[in-house]
Amino acid sequence: MARYCMFLILLCNLNLFCFAKNLNLQYNINHIQNPDVSSLKVKLSFEPNKNGTTKLFFENEFFGEKDLFNCLTSIRLLNEKGEFILNKEENFIEIKHRRGLKLLIIEYLLQQDNGNDIQVNEPFRPVISENYFRVFSNHLFIVPESQKKLDITILWEDFSGDYTVHNSFGSNEKTQRINNISTSDFFESVFVGGDYQVSNILIKGKKVYIASRGNWDKFNPDQIIELCSKVISTLRNFWNDHQKEYFTIILSPVEIEGFSMSLGTSLHNSFEAVASTNLDLIDIASLFCHEINHDWIGGKIQNDNEEQQYWFSEGFTEYYTIKLMSKYKIGDYSNSSFIEKINNIIRNHWESNYRTMPNSSITYDSFWGDPEYEKLPYNRGALFAFYLDRKISKDSNGKHNLDNVMMEFLNNSDTKNKKITHNYFKKTVNKYVAENIDDFFYEYIEKGKLLPLTDFFKEVNLDFKPKIIELKTLGLELNETFKIINVEENSQAKRAGFKIGDVITVYEKDPKPDELATYEVLRGGEAKIISLIREKSTFDIPQLEINEHNIGKMHL
Repeated sequence: MARYCMFLILLCNLNLFCFAKNLNLQYNINHIQNPDVSSLKVKLSFEPNKNGTTKLFFENEFFGEKDLFNCLTSIRLLNEKGEFILNKEENFIEIKHRRGLKLLIIEYLLQQDNGNDIQVNEPFRPVISENYFRVFSNHLFIVPESQKKLDITILWEDFSGDYTVHNSFGSNEKTQRINNISTSDFFESVFVGGDYQVSNILIKGKKVYIASRGNWDKFNPDQIIELCSKVISTLRNFWNDHQKEYFTIILSPVEIEGFSMSLGTSLHNSFEAVASTNLDLIDIASLFCHEINHDWIGGKIQNDNEEQQYWFSEGFTEYYTIKLMSKYKIGDYSNSSFIEKINNIIRNHWESNYRTMPNSSITYDSFWGDPEYEKLPYNRGALFAFYLDRKISKDSNGKHNLDNVMMEFLNNSDTKNKKITHNYFKKTVNKYVAENIDDFFYEYIEKGKLLPLTDFFKEVNLDFKPKIIELKTLGLELNETFKIINVEENSQAKRAGFKIGDVITVYEKDPKPDELATYEVLRGGEAKIISLIREKSTFDIPQLEINEHNIGKMHL
């Protein structure tokens, strides 16, 4: 009898669980264009809490952007009287209303608060202009507090036929229905509209969309489509994962003078990127490959403690971006590119002011608040991945490499819901190496010491230079016609006799340290010869030789 009663209790609980209703939300969205400012008007309809108090989520800080409540205006109830309380510190809006309501309708405007375009120094804020919008879902959509899954209907109203509406859930659908989704997955998405051009390709029968806008200096839309096809098919084949029924890449331009930049983020069913219009296609390829790799590293294979495992989610992603681009010749990458990129990471990490900071110092504030600190887990983690890849290959006589570890992580994330902790990571890697890595991990990841690369390169028989030798700065500033516009005091150029106004007509393209270099300048209509010995600077930074022996040892 006791067992029978227990069965009935379990059955009742199961029935309650099975028939629990999702939270239904409907959003009606209009694009409001005024002479001074454009807005997205959103009307939200849903069933509120019966107790008369309903909380709505709105993130005031996101990816380092602060005070995002400034973008939210004109909040009001359409079918009820009530009171709004904005709690910016805890990221919610509280509504006081009548008890027992079956429907609450809220209207609000979302506006851009920092101009009319994407801003380089604030790239994740809402952008809503006359011609287009680009908004992350956690700001376009206010979501009621609930533990339930969401059933969402989005109605795009009064958008003309030539005005694109594209996002992480569909393309040019005036009515969108997103069912049985968690709040966290819904918030991990992006919505764009306006003059975006949308194309699609098929990869293993799965449709992939590419949306971009604006004009690019060094590539055209067809090259972007070809690149996306290569990157996505390569990564999905490597991870043996072609499950996504829908995926989109969204690329938005930003105008910059004097330098180039790019940034991106991996989201639900999508990858969103911003780049300067002068960026090279190979840099776009690297950005795409890194961020789409996050579908697996940091996505399916999740960190248990986000910032404390950034060395893994960011560093290993960076390493696999370099490795896969080199192995499968994405862009103009090659096997020699792999060594070149590893050398660059070594140098960048060795020259960083934060190179030996402990892993515990990497926090949300330090990572998002200091661009140099942000690079620390990328460089440290990528070099650790490179080290383990070579170490595992050597210890197993080429039978295994780091790929085997990563596939075990991926399989365990699917079947056992395992997340990356330091102990889990060490325990898994220890299956593939000859010596236990626990102490090594503590010294070089947790404490932050520089990896002993000089000794390691010898151990795995790689050719390398233990030091970097460079020419010291000459001390000249030239314009586009090679006319000298400035000569630094106490510089080699000053001592050799260069003067402002000289035009350099002949120079040695590849001068060597400590050897005589000859320059010819035009001064007052006369040609003059200036010779000097370029001095050298020496840095204790190990660098791999780019030669056939080392390329063969990489086993990409």
